[in-house]
Amino acid sequence: KSPNELVVESWATVTKIPDYQKVAGEILFRRIFELNADALGLFPFAKTYKADDDALYKDPIFTAQSTVVVGTVTTVVDLFESGDMNTLISVLKDLGGKHAEFNFTKVHYDLVGGSLLYTLEKALGDAFTAKVKQSWVSVYDVISQQMMVGAAEAKANSHLTEEEKAEKKAAEAVVSGSYLLTEATANEDKAIAEQNRLIAEQKKKYEQAGTAEEGESSETEKSANEPVVESSTTVSQIPDHQEGAAEAREEEGEDDHEEEEILWV
Repeated sequence: KSPNELVVESWATVTKIPDYQKVAGEILFRRIFELNADALGLFPFAKTYKADDDALYKDPIFTAQSTVVVGTVTTVVDLFESGDMNTLISVLKDLGGKHAEFNFTKVHYDLVGGSLLYTLEKALGDAFTAKVKQSWVSVYDVISQQMMVGAAEAKANSHLTEEEKAEKKAAEAVVSGSYLLTEATANEDKAIAEQNRLIAEQKKKYEQAGTAEEGESSETEKSANEPVVESSTTVSQIPDHQEGAAEAREEEGEDDHEEEEILWV
């Protein structure tokens, strides 16, 4: 079985546990706080408690928070199962962006990842085999990487308006490689391998379309642009670049071009 199939099947077993979100959530957070008591400071509801305080895990606010986290794992697993990787990446980046203010580092993500593996081991027992564990390690690697990317983008875009953020996000979707797993893992999972192939194919088509458009420019126009360090065709579709290019064309008296159709990855 592929890593994705093992992750989906093992999580399906977890969801059969009565009130699994509450049960798994308590195991997960107990482990997090056990490994690093300082993590209590990251959660407003936990600041007044100690890691081994049972009252913390009975606090309604804790229960609400922990069940949301476990519910997010369910959503991610469902997206892996459906093969909707574009939505998966978007969800993970958005989630990472929402956590940007906490300044989470790889150390924090590794802490959560290790605690998730511990939770799975407790919930699955003997069914938590070495292969199942490695499959979850691969999947969590994707989750943490995309969340960290989302957090970094959120910080970089903090000065933009919501409309500008949306425009930039749409443009960057065009140039994103979006490869989800290592080549070795992808080759073990036909769904991931096929998704990566389609991403590469779509990106290649977009780049070829941009190259053809560049070839239509006259020698005079190329000469006028010689002092400028040209960006790649795909990157030039990002709104900030488009605005600058439009102003340059207006100064040169160049006719307006029809807006190029965006190919979505």
